[in-house]
Amino acid sequence: MESLTSRQERQLKQELEKQRKERLAAAQEELLDVADQHYSTFAGEVPDEGDQAVATELADLENARARRYAASIREIDDALIRIGEHCFGQCIDCGDDIGYPRLSAIPTALRCVRCQDQHDRTYAHEARPRL
Repeated sequence: MESLTSRQERQLKQELEKQRKERLAAAQEELLDVADQHYSTFAGEVPDEGDQAVATELADLENARARRYAASIREIDDALIRIGEHCFGQCIDCGDDIGYPRLSAIPTALRCVRCQDQHDRTYAHEARPRL
């Protein structure tokens, strides 16, 4: 595979910065919505167990969304740091170039397709809940 050209790297950096700005705006909007709805405030104050369960579930959903936005922004920030350190586009497992087509699709990619496939097969079972 070929290394990224400076033009490709610039394009990807612009895309990452755009995505970061969009995610921050979406997270901020989500936080404002949560502040207006007060699910977490009344989750423990609802006298009916069914209503309390719904309120708690809604509060948990809002927390999950906030964590997802934070994780996404962290991934983007990490990719921007890699660009600054001139190691963007290198697979963290094998060191080979990730390739522009993959980075165009997933600018925060850490692994080449081959290593990502191996990683997914190795660690896929960890995401499954167990009893």
